[in-house]
Amino acid sequence: HRLNTTKITEIWALTKWLMLANVGNFVLRKGDELAAAKIGPTNAYGNFNVGADLGSLPVAEVGPAVLRALLPVLSTIQSDIKRTNLAINKTMGALGTLIWPLGFGVLATAPQLTHIILGAKWHAAAEFVGLYGIIAVLQALATPLTTLLTLRTHTKIQSQLVWLEFATFAAFAFWQTPAHGLVALAWAR
Repeated sequence: HRLNTTKITEIWALTKWLMLANVGNFVLRKGDELAAAKIGPTNAYGNFNVGADLGSLPVAEVGPAVLRALLPVLSTIQSDIKRTNLAINKTMGALGTLIWPLGFGVLATAPQLTHIILGAKWHAAAEFVGLYGIIAVLQALATPLTTLLTLRTHTKIQSQLVWLEFATFAAFAFWQTPAHGLVALAWAR
């Protein structure tokens, strides 16, 4: 078998934007951590980073499990726009039904959750645990829409949205962090 490169231009037209969106997602997801490392002292960065990880954990475990089958299902019904839209709506509804209680549960129990899992010395991380419980929900809820953009080959729009989100995060963080410290980075997310 020989390597077939006849569709390479067509493939690159789609994947270059997807690659740029993935780079933007990485920068967006890690931008707050990088900023926190530069802004705060080591112990504050530790509280921020560990709190963000613990707060995001429940939704990060449940959300992807719910969404795993979405792209394959959508690819089989993509010619039927009405069914595709219905599948997106149902997926978002099911996802929201599962993860909103998780996010609010993490927010409501952040001090206790932090104490039980990490111990008393991590009490300062509880604020970040609670905030990232909600941040994880908001991030996960957008996933079905980005899957739909990929399916419909609107990767340029997807990339632009990611970079717009990053610019908004950076502007808000730059504006609020001097007055509110590392918690402003979480609010900017």
